[in-house]
Amino acid sequence: MLASLRAGGKKLAIASSKPTPFVERILDHFEIRAYFDYIIGSNMDGTRGKKEEVVEEALRQMLPAGMTPAEKKAGVAMVGDRRFDIEGAREHGITSVGVSFGYAPEGELEQAGADHIVDPGEALAACFDAARRRGFHLLRTGPERRLQYMGDIQRLEEALHSGEFGASRLA
Repeated sequence: MLASLRAGGKKLAIASSKPTPFVERILDHFEIRAYFDYIIGSNMDGTRGKKEEVVEEALRQMLPAGMTPAEKKAGVAMVGDRRFDIEGAREHGITSVGVSFGYAPEGELEQAGADHIVDPGEALAACFDAARRRGFHLLRTGPERRLQYMGDIQRLEEALHSGEFGASRLA
């Protein structure tokens, strides 16, 4: 999926509350760092430690100055598995996509007000395909969480490329 998004010209970023050097080491370890245009985490001195601050820095680096709130909402998606991710997206007026297979207790993403909540498998593939079609820039928190599900993501990417998901199912 990461390769498909990059090949489609999408900008990808990690926005993590972990210190940036740790995030970079995790990405290097799993050999996926090359997929990300931006890697933003907290600072080692403890500054920029809140999710809202990390998202703000990611957006500052990623987006052209002067984007309207409507352009940001339509063109950027924050994908996360905890309320902090949803709150960080909301704080900056961007679309939030909660993934139900992460660390959030049941109901947390709904309570946080996620714009979309997706389950593993087909729904996740459909969400990213819709994002790809709309030209979204995708933020992802906590690279280790993505890596737990790398096998599923690889299968989803294969399914997307094979045409297994019909257009009507992705609408």
